Amino acid sequence: GFLRIYADSIIIDQNSAIDADGAARSYDNSIPGSYNGAGYGGQGGGSGSPTGGSTYGENIVLDMGSRGGGDQATEVSCSGGGAILLDANYIQIDGEISANGNNGSSGSASGCSTPSDIGNGGGSGGHIILFGNSVQITGTIAANGGQGGSGSVVNCSSNPSANGGGGGGGGRVYISSSSIENNGTLTSLGSAGGSGA
Repeated sequence: GFLRIYADSIIIDQNSAIDADGAARSYDNSIPGSYNGAGYGGQGGGSGSPTGGSTYGENIVLDMGSRGGGDQATEVSCSGGGAILLDANYIQIDGEISANGNNGSSGSASGCSTPSDIGNGGGSGGHIILFGNSVQITGTIAANGGQGGSGSVVNCSSNPSANGGGGGGGGRVYISSSSIENNGTLTSLGSAGGSGA
């Protein structure tokens, strides 16, 4: 989902957080393909293929991350991160703001004629935008992709290998201010693919 807050001052103290991890749910604007990680600010990772979901959008246009590919266990197991906009004269972040993609669910298939791509793709990171005349950050702002799910095959004597799902691409963190003091941690990283067995 989307969260937009407009105020004169916005303060997230060290004991507070805004959590939009996996809040995009079934939204998919990157078309990752089966078992691949979703893209948004960065390309999604592939499961047994070079790349996953494509990038889209712009830094200044609020949007959500996308869903990873595959036969996910639940709607939210691979969801992309949500979208957060804070617009104020003064913004102070001492706590945490997160819009990370969820991890892809693991997959297991039975028998020797199963597909090689079984682990499910991670969701891509979402979008965090701060508009403020003065912005101070000592906390954490994160829009990272979710990890790909692991893949395994059982009940096959030849012990075939199975690919894990692709990792989700990083989202977007954008700050526009005439005065920024950053002593915190800002990340929008892609995640690793899942293990295969």
